[in-house]
Amino acid sequence: MTATTPPASADNGDAAAWTWPLDLARYDRRALVTGAEANVLSAVEIEQVRRLGLTSAAAPKRLIEPLAHARECLQWTPGTGHQRRFARDAVGLVLIRCSELGRSYWGWSDEDWADLINRSGAEFRRLWGGQIGPNTRPFLIAYAYLIGGFTAFEQIGRFQRPTLARRVFGQAAVDNAVGKILAILGDCGATSAAPTDSPLPSARSCG
Repeated sequence: MTATTPPASADNGDAAAWTWPLDLARYDRRALVTGAEANVLSAVEIEQVRRLGLTSAAAPKRLIEPLAHARECLQWTPGTGHQRRFARDAVGLVLIRCSELGRSYWGWSDEDWADLINRSGAEFRRLWGGQIGPNTRPFLIAYAYLIGGFTAFEQIGRFQRPTLARRVFGQAAVDNAVGKILAILGDCGATSAAPTDSPLPSARSCG
């Protein structure tokens, strides 16, 4: 398995089953940064990452390479070139925070990730202003999940969960999981009262 090609396998022969796309064991996951890494990180800026790309020319290889792999694992839809830019900007923010904390993201706690993601999309955009695209925050959540194993979603307020799920897991895996849940809800007589951006009905009458 490689980090650049998300693997898929058959589930009952008719749906793609999602498996973790990154082999985390292949990376150097030391929490502390070396003096040389700290020097490079201190000079990292969003424009630098945009100009040089997700390469070792922009930041220490052991830190930028896993993030680049995570970005490549995301599921893209046609016409989302601007989303790729937001995903790159999110990498820049992670690297900047590594410099501020003096630790690589491998040593971050859930609180460290949550502090960067912020509890409010509006506050996040206010803090970073014109430095980043307006939809960079969802990609921070994706990296936090894929690289940091972050699942403390109650700490980061509201975000578009269905969109994030499709971006991380892919449409087929999401549809497969949702279909199974809908079947269970249907068996117990659930009625749909979900928000329009949600793939699931609420279990209003279940039970």
